[in-house]
Amino acid sequence: MLVEYTLALMMNDVREAAPSVAAFIRMLSGNQLFKGAILCALLVAAISRTGLKNNRADNVFIIRSVTAIFTSIFTARLLQLFLPHRDRPVKLLSDAGISEFRIMDSSFPSDHAVLMTTIACIIFARDRTIGIFAAVWAGLIILFPRIYLGVHHPTDIIGGILLGMLVWYVVRLLPMPTISTTFLETLRSKHAALCAFLGFLFLFLMATNFDGLRMLASYLLLSILGLNMDL
Repeated sequence: MLVEYTLALMMNDVREAAPSVAAFIRMLSGNQLFKGAILCALLVAAISRTGLKNNRADNVFIIRSVTAIFTSIFTARLLQLFLPHRDRPVKLLSDAGISEFRIMDSSFPSDHAVLMTTIACIIFARDRTIGIFAAVWAGLIILFPRIYLGVHHPTDIIGGILLGMLVWYVVRLLPMPTISTTFLETLRSKHAALCAFLGFLFLFLMATNFDGLRMLASYLLLSILGLNMDL
């Protein structure tokens, strides 16, 4: 903890020494195009290079990918809620560099690291060359800025990366029920337009770290509990 607090102080000094660089990285970190849209485009590119036929093997890949994505998001969020709370570096330093919503959330693990790592693993499973590029992009453009800006401690990112890899590894080992692949095969053959709509919507949610869906779920949950929520 002392090492990470010292690193947070160093990052704060670096931000103060080069405010224009900090502003650029803050813009980069908050830009949905760089945060997730590029990875989603790389996933589409990887699928396009290898093709996505309407057979059992490719349908199993789709089901496993969707399962891994949702598992990574829910697992990261559950750990943030039920593990001991960990303050973000900017809160420790009283820095106003990020929104109050992010400051109040627990820092460990980084849900961005979990999700983006899972996506990179899915891409790698489909095309290794594109997968390596996706991993480098996620590390340098998405995850490192979160350490630089004090949104996360390094161990938050490392833990998120390991968790994302573990999620994909476990999901790949799970047997897929025949009924699920048969249903997807029927859906893709008879309702191609619906599948295209759902695919685009899912990619959009991935690109935005499921923020819209999570906000809606939080609003509905708090409404059911009779609590107020300022959006």
